[in-house]
Amino acid sequence: MLHWLKFTLVLLLVGTPAMAAEDEGLYAPPPPAGATWIRYIGEGSLSLKDVSLTEREYRQVMQGRYTVSQHSAVANIALEAGKYYTLSSLGGRSLNLLTDPTLENRARAMLVLYNFTDKPALDLITADGELKVIEGVTVQANGSRMVQPINVKLAVAINGQVITELNELQLQRGETYSIIAAGTGDAITAELMQNTTEQPD
Repeated sequence: MLHWLKFTLVLLLVGTPAMAAEDEGLYAPPPPAGATWIRYIGEGSLSLKDVSLTEREYRQVMQGRYTVSQHSAVANIALEAGKYYTLSSLGGRSLNLLTDPTLENRARAMLVLYNFTDKPALDLITADGELKVIEGVTVQANGSRMVQPINVKLAVAINGQVITELNELQLQRGETYSIIAAGTGDAITAELMQNTTEQPD
């Protein structure tokens, strides 16, 4: 019996490093202390020191103060650790930094509406007009709401009047979706995209 116990213990000890190595491959490494995430939405491209923000995914940078410029627009921004940001050049001549909400309940999905139009306030509603999902998002701001992961067709509206509809969407639990409204006058468009974050090598 003692010999069998020793043999079992040896097997467990031998197997532990391999299992640990296997587990390490299942998960992305934790971000470094002071890490934060930022993306750029707009025309052209931007760089934050040596990080290119040409794509719409969130890119990992370190907290701190940065100066960014595009053509004649210059912005001094401060990024805090652990937060997500959207930097945009839509809807104005200046660069605008918004702090983005984070999904606290992974059993839900999150919708985030951005108003980069000339309209004073936008709503996100169901396309049939029966439910207001997000209300009163002002110019150069965002608004959010956690929802159940369901199939839904949404629309951007002003005071209940639909100005543009979105394609039907299958919301997934634990995911965040951005609705980017831009344009002026009667030429308002809305683009829906699922948020993605750059994965470190």
